[in-house]
Amino acid sequence: MEDRWIVFFDVDGTLLEQPKSSWRLIHEILGTEAKADEYAELYRLGRITYEEWARLDASLWRGQDYAELRKMVLHRLKLREGARELFTLLKGLNAVTVLISAGLSLVVEPVAKELGADVALSNKLIVKEGRLTGEVEVLVDFHGKGEIAKGIIKRLGLSQERTIAVGDDLNDISIFAVVAHPIAYNPSAPEVAKKARYVIYSRTLYPLKALLSTLILS
Repeated sequence: MEDRWIVFFDVDGTLLEQPKSSWRLIHEILGTEAKADEYAELYRLGRITYEEWARLDASLWRGQDYAELRKMVLHRLKLREGARELFTLLKGLNAVTVLISAGLSLVVEPVAKELGADVALSNKLIVKEGRLTGEVEVLVDFHGKGEIAKGIIKRLGLSQERTIAVGDDLNDISIFAVVAHPIAYNPSAPEVAKKARYVIYSRTLYPLKALLSTLILS
């Protein structure tokens, strides 16, 4: 097996300052929060699947000009302090960096490009002739991060002992279960912290940079 390290990152609330999901961000931009709250409640009650929830949400944006929406989204994105330095460190250590988000590529892909991540996986809104069709390709569901991570680790032939995941929310618990070093960064719920090996509370990513440096170089 390869002796390179791999680090999986959540995006919303972790690499980005905004604590909201990218879904919520777009609902706020386009003023569709009220209906979105109804759909979220249906999912919480178990009346619809995650894919159904995603499709209902995406349907609210049918006809929206994609380029215009992208500009509005990019204007609101702010990387957390220390993110660039963290990824510079990981590149220097030859670590594989993977962003896995149950959010949207509209947010995740610009972050991956800015930081130079090796892989970025998220859900994709379908665009036709420059406008959203109201459909979505669900590649990462709420509880699917763990299986995706397992597949990537196996495909790259990486050692299980050299796997790290960083996240803050309940949907990161599944990925915490499949890596050797799960790190809860500003965990949103006690359950997230309990499933982690390390817990960091910080406004910046510098403490995480220090921890990863120690883990990888030890």
